[in-house]
Amino acid sequence: MTDLSVKQSRVGERSLLKKDIWMERTIPDLKTGLEKHQRGDLAGAERVYRSILAVQPDHAGAWHLLGLTSFAKEQYEQAKSQIERALALCDTKGVYWSNYGAVLRELGLMAEAKEACQRALAIAPPFPDALSNLALCLRDLGEKDRAYHVFHEALTIDPGHRDALRHLAELCRKSDRVDEAVRCCQNLVKRYPNDPASWRGLAESHVSAKRPTEAVEAFRKAAALDPDNATVQVSLGHALAAQGKHAEAKAAFGQGARLQPDRPSWRFRHLGNMPHVFPDADAIDDYFHELEEQLDGARFDFDWRRCLEDGFAPPFGITHQGRCCRAIKEKFAALFARHFPHQRPVPRETSRLRIGFLVARGLERGFLRNMEHIVAKIDPERFEAVVLCEENGEAVCRKRIPAEHVRWVSFPADFEAAVKTITESACDILYHRQIGTSAWNYFLPFARCAPVQCTGWGSHGTTGLEAIDYYLSSDLIEIEGAQSHYTERLFQFHGTLPTCQSRVKRRQPASRGDFGLPEQGALYFCPQRIEKIHPCFDALVRGVLDSDPSGTVVMLQGRHPAALDELRARFRRTLGPSLAPRVTFVGPTLPAEVYYRLLSLADVVLDTPNYSTSLTGFDACSYGIPIVTLPGTRNVERYALALYRKLGVDELVADTAEDYVAKAVRTARDPDYRKDLRERILARSEALFEDMASVKEHERFFEYAWQRREQLKTD
Repeated sequence: MTDLSVKQSRVGERSLLKKDIWMERTIPDLKTGLEKHQRGDLAGAERVYRSILAVQPDHAGAWHLLGLTSFAKEQYEQAKSQIERALALCDTKGVYWSNYGAVLRELGLMAEAKEACQRALAIAPPFPDALSNLALCLRDLGEKDRAYHVFHEALTIDPGHRDALRHLAELCRKSDRVDEAVRCCQNLVKRYPNDPASWRGLAESHVSAKRPTEAVEAFRKAAALDPDNATVQVSLGHALAAQGKHAEAKAAFGQGARLQPDRPSWRFRHLGNMPHVFPDADAIDDYFHELEEQLDGARFDFDWRRCLEDGFAPPFGITHQGRCCRAIKEKFAALFARHFPHQRPVPRETSRLRIGFLVARGLERGFLRNMEHIVAKIDPERFEAVVLCEENGEAVCRKRIPAEHVRWVSFPADFEAAVKTITESACDILYHRQIGTSAWNYFLPFARCAPVQCTGWGSHGTTGLEAIDYYLSSDLIEIEGAQSHYTERLFQFHGTLPTCQSRVKRRQPASRGDFGLPEQGALYFCPQRIEKIHPCFDALVRGVLDSDPSGTVVMLQGRHPAALDELRARFRRTLGPSLAPRVTFVGPTLPAEVYYRLLSLADVVLDTPNYSTSLTGFDACSYGIPIVTLPGTRNVERYALALYRKLGVDELVADTAEDYVAKAVRTARDPDYRKDLRERILARSEALFEDMASVKEHERFFEYAWQRREQLKTD
């Protein structure tokens, strides 16, 4: 017998116990109402239930089912009142208490909802519906570990319980149990192959597991089953974009916008994505020309509270294409800025500055690598350090920053509520570690949650946001006149970098055979992601391989098979059939431990011209591995140069492409020269790690910016 779905909405499905349906179907009129209810005819079912109550006003079953029709229509107060009438007449049915708990949860009465579900379980202990509802209450009350185990209790009783599987998968996606999330959703689609929500859950789990190919397949299945679902089309667009399929992503976004005309920004969501690999420089020029034209023509209404659903950030990769992106990023910002409140918080009167370090959702590890020493070592007599992070990320950060003087503020996953929480923390200066790599960290600065806002090392070049007052950089990085590259006011540290790194620990030795690499010949390692490999790099690779007939260039496969195929095809064209096979790709993905073992095998690191090595540069210097670099004029092209300036080593900073090739080949093929370089890099590398000068420069900036805060109102 088919279960009765009491609701299909954002909270999922809940079903009545089969035995209760059978008992209530023995009443003819109630049977008719139940059949209408199951078909989704809520109005017809409600008429039947009310007709029963007109004759039998004390019919508990009719009151309960009437409450479920109100619940399905999201009339929660009415549903609460109706199910309470049922409970007043009969409080011995577990299903009544379970569904009452579901209603209370929708009303935000979590403690009462939890109690109702526990009451249901006391009446009918082997009750998977009540267990699933209880787990949802526990999750919403912050008891996520207990919720995880209660979902499993429900699935032990009913392994195919749709609600428990779906919500357990969602919980696992948000708690780094992505493989289990995938398994839950695979179970769902196996049991309910025609349920689009189950396929969508599987697709979202694949996204969390960084499996874009599988995500696209699952989203396509969901779209085929539910072709009028605009949200599925937009999600498909994002998954296609993650594969680098720009044209297909644009078509999916367009279909989503046609299906949902009240979300006008969706028509332009493709502007937030770009191809992973360009075939040549002309294709890049064409892309930027088209992007500028479309930005100039883009206008739409926008509710800032829905920015995570409706907004889009500039493509992360535009900064790595060898040009200043200030104008383009300002055009992106102009699409959204006017829709946000513009009230700058009133500065506090204080002698001890409150500095907020903002960690956007999912970016905790990058924040810790760049900022943990700055947060922990900032002078507590002059500054109050506050770390603001999403609720699920706080535990990760606390383990690495145990300093007692640091205050912690967690904000919810809802954007509007997060803005309120961050603003109420009353920080004087808010440091956004990274802006533009996600919707979260792109849009939070627009909300102006502090009198002064800044960013720096984690944001690659200018953000284009007028709401960010300062960009923190270094005189080791910037060229003269670099202010023209920035929308923000450029503040340069003296003689140090705006990050404070720890030295990477030595790993167990690796062999070339571990990675399928040639036993003979030099290894030239390029550790950048495929998306950062500009076509101009191909000529440098060709020069190295031409000059060193026994050398091998080693690169990383990355997570996007389509992008890898495109880069390989480009190399076959630009390097030729004799040289292209000497570029070896390792992967597809490597755990950190394995990556560092691979890095340790490199004779020399090849820096890419349009995006210079930053974190990987610190990694290489930890091991004393030489980096050959060809710096440009923008900060993202000059990170390796800055490291060498800090070390006082300049032999591997090239002036031309020919010089780059010559330096790389000499370093790789001359063991004595390479040994001398390694020893000098290692001997001087202490200057790069846990550098207190960087902490002092941050302190200097915070005091400087606060003293000049009044100027921000008029500039």
